[in-house]
Amino acid sequence: MQVGSPSDIYEGPDSVFVGKFIGQSNILKGEISSLSGNHAIVQLAGNLKIGAYNTQDFKAGDPVKVLIRSERIRATGTTVRGHLHGGIHLDSGMNILKGTIENFTYLGDNIYLYVRLENQETILAIEQTDETTSYHRNGAVYLEIRFTSCRLLAMD
Repeated sequence: MQVGSPSDIYEGPDSVFVGKFIGQSNILKGEISSLSGNHAIVQLAGNLKIGAYNTQDFKAGDPVKVLIRSERIRATGTTVRGHLHGGIHLDSGMNILKGTIENFTYLGDNIYLYVRLENQETILAIEQTDETTSYHRNGAVYLEIRFTSCRLLAMD
């Protein structure tokens, strides 16, 4: 059981159960391929890599789950970040994953985007809407996710 303030628990869940219990979360499985300080590069299925924030004592080669809050993902039609290294823009600490919109749900103030990544995993991105928001089923999309929005958790 994790004890703490609501913001501490939401921002720093110490298990997949806690991360899914409070808030909308995506869970991706992978293996740590490298570490640098409190940042890790995680190898996901299908040759995708993702940078993540390492607050625990993980080592290279450890199997992990990466928790990403759905509202921390930004969707865009193009990437403007320049050179990518396997889905990671190393200079900015930003993950940029390409995907296809499988479905979306317009809820007035939010749009729920269900995006199939290049490795065939589907994740949920929650975007705030405005009068210029326009998404299309089967449309290409890039998802920008900061390293610090990706939390490493132990495999169950």
